[in-house]
Amino acid sequence: MIRKHAIIIMMTVALAAIANAQPSFYTKLHAKIAEAAKLTIPDTLNANINNDSTWAYNGRTIRIRTNVYGEVSHIGYKLFDNGIIDAYKSNDILNFIERYALELDLKIDERSATERMSVDKVVCGCGNINMLRNVRTDTPFSLEEKQRRMFRAKWDFNGKELCITIPADCQLIKGANAIELEELFEKGIKRIVPISGDELIDDWSMVNVSKAGDFLVANSDRYLSEMIRSDIYLIEKNGKRKLVADEKNPLQSLRNIMLTGHFWKDIPMCMTLNQYGYKSKDMNVTLQQFIAYCQQEGCKLYFGVKTRDSNSIKGTLFALNTANAYNHVLSVDFPLSLLKDGTGTIKSVAYVYIPLHNITEKFFTEGLTK
Repeated sequence: MIRKHAIIIMMTVALAAIANAQPSFYTKLHAKIAEAAKLTIPDTLNANINNDSTWAYNGRTIRIRTNVYGEVSHIGYKLFDNGIIDAYKSNDILNFIERYALELDLKIDERSATERMSVDKVVCGCGNINMLRNVRTDTPFSLEEKQRRMFRAKWDFNGKELCITIPADCQLIKGANAIELEELFEKGIKRIVPISGDELIDDWSMVNVSKAGDFLVANSDRYLSEMIRSDIYLIEKNGKRKLVADEKNPLQSLRNIMLTGHFWKDIPMCMTLNQYGYKSKDMNVTLQQFIAYCQQEGCKLYFGVKTRDSNSIKGTLFALNTANAYNHVLSVDFPLSLLKDGTGTIKSVAYVYIPLHNITEKFFTEGLTK
């Protein structure tokens, strides 16, 4: 009898779990949109889907995408043909436009479209915002990007134009505030599996280089100052170019490691994540996870050396995302024992999703502290 009751209880718990099962959403805003639009989304979705045939709102087709983890990472009206999406380097802004058009109709925050756009500093430069409801996938469209400042989306309705200016604001475009972005970073970096070993590109033969002493320099560029650079150092041996990575050339080796993640082992890193509201959180990750996270977001990496002694080199890594106007910044204390025998742990402090207007050379010259 007791066993029968136990089975009934277990079945009840299981059924309750099924009844309460919810799909996984990348941001809280995605969940709010799904609820407001009354979209019935399965609790389990495949990774990397692009579905534009199952759901609709107000008679208009809804596009839903998932990320590599099967989380709903985009919900919006289908405004763009897949060919247009593939034509742009980053579809973050196109996702935003599709999502924002739906948000304005849903009035999730009970604001009118005009009020909401005023708060978000989204400006309708020509035409009126109601014309957005007439956009179809075949409506002639163009997108202009003013790096670090704004995007200008334009549609042509047989000679009548709708023009919308969108600020390059990562919180607006991603649909998450500073606190949630930090939470997304924490979740995202932990589940990153960086490529390593044979999977890393090891052929630098087609890369343009310049000569610098005994080295060849590739990917040469600067950020904020001449001390913060994206230079990769190579040597040529037996007709093949290789990354410098040895104890004899610590400065060049460190730059290569920080900018590519290329090393013979995963490098452990004790990282303090500086959080909004004067908080912080300690995390144990690898340097390669941090680099892979930045690269996955389309950031360009720059590194500057600050100080050096017999035991370590201190420097700062800047991960620049010009499209969405933000930086990840990582201040590191790199033990030279890693180059000597692979021992040691990097100590670091990270600031993530910093708006570019808050970034100055002081982040490098003064450093980051706990």
